[in-house]
Amino acid sequence: MQALAGANDLLNNDNWQRAALIELVGRALDPFQDKHRDRFLINGPDGIFLDAQKSSLLTMALHELATNAVKYGALSNEKGRVRIAWEIPQDDAPKRFQLRWQESGGPAVNPPEQRGFGSLLIERALQNNLGQAQSDFDPQGLVCSIEISL
Repeated sequence: MQALAGANDLLNNDNWQRAALIELVGRALDPFQDKHRDRFLINGPDGIFLDAQKSSLLTMALHELATNAVKYGALSNEKGRVRIAWEIPQDDAPKRFQLRWQESGGPAVNPPEQRGFGSLLIERALQNNLGQAQSDFDPQGLVCSIEISL
């Protein structure tokens, strides 16, 4: 709820029209920053803005990924890291951005026997014309690729 409230604050500051991606990422990860600030590596270009619906969905997805990283993944030990990077692909596809959440240095990752609520939330929330999400349970660390139309 705190992460969504932070995203809504950003939208309020811009008349509910849009929020900057860089600020959304920061707000979504804010509850985890006190303990893990130096373990997040975040980079991507400025100038990407999301409307209210996409802002809320991405905030929920990032918060869920961070929560799982603390419980089971790279942030559950003392040396793991999370890299969050995004870009706008330079191809002929409709305008979109790609965000990649990549964990490393945590415990070995095993694919879940069944999809949990959080995984389903991330994947299903971005269906339709909004975008898509895919998780790769690489033994070296979870990788979640998110693509959202602009």
